[in-house]
Amino acid sequence: MHDRAILFHFGALGDVLISLPCIRFLKAIGYSVTLVASFPQALLLKELDEVDDVINASSSVLSDIYVNPKKSDILSSYSEVFIFSKSFEPELFKILKANNIVVRLIHTYPFKRVSNYKYQLTQLIEALSINLDKIDDLSTYFKPFNLSSDILEKDITISVHLGSGSEVKNLPLFTILKYIKEINRLYNPRWLFITGPAEAPQRKLFVEDLVFKLKDRAFHLDSYPLLSVANYIKSSSLFIGNDSGISHLAAFCSTKSILCFGPTDPKIWAPPFSWVKYILSKKDCAPCGDYHKCQIKDCMGFVSVEELIGYSLKLFN
Repeated sequence: MHDRAILFHFGALGDVLISLPCIRFLKAIGYSVTLVASFPQALLLKELDEVDDVINASSSVLSDIYVNPKKSDILSSYSEVFIFSKSFEPELFKILKANNIVVRLIHTYPFKRVSNYKYQLTQLIEALSINLDKIDDLSTYFKPFNLSSDILEKDITISVHLGSGSEVKNLPLFTILKYIKEINRLYNPRWLFITGPAEAPQRKLFVEDLVFKLKDRAFHLDSYPLLSVANYIKSSSLFIGNDSGISHLAAFCSTKSILCFGPTDPKIWAPPFSWVKYILSKKDCAPCGDYHKCQIKDCMGFVSVEELIGYSLKLFN
């Protein structure tokens, strides 16, 4: 049994889930893992027994790590310290290095068109001086969550997450509405619409209006605990989403998923699971990789609703 490892990960839900194979690898080789992260995603992984312990990233108990890391009671409890960051020199990394504390950095933002999941796991294995060629099967670290829920309804149930961390990555509401009208005509399914605290107000109003019109065929999950959201998605026949944390959550639920991409590259950011399909915007510049510089952020409007419907029909049949 190895000593304990502490992982600092200050990313959003999707970022933390992309790093989950790394957490699983550490546990598989004998580490007890404590995750320091924002509370919702830390709690989710603790409830699912993916980590042994969690510390809320906003907790005041972490302050001594920044002020005097050598005398930190928290750090002294761990033999390995890992920081997951899109920066090569995050502030905490610089502080620990300056105090001669051994810390391993896992970079979380690939510059090449490789899956970010595998990019991070490869770094971790190399950081631990483990020969990648001697590892028989990496797929074990990409298994779905151990959720007890399964499809409970005989009717088709479709979960839809309309938002993401950035409005530019979201499907236009007119695309979603056209999709829902056609799928309703063909299958009359049940709908689960998922929104969260970061959702734009107009999207929540859009969902509320849909739920009212669809009556007993629709349900709105607004700011539900992540484990509850995961169980609802697990019980769905299909998940529709964008490049978002909830889409990564759906992927780990092993629910058939169709994800829509525009500015971001699915080769990097799409979950690498066989049950996940993606559709890329047909705009010539998609994916651009740096949508912050784009003057006309409309590429998600070029996602083909016909393609989205076609994928759905194939998955239902």
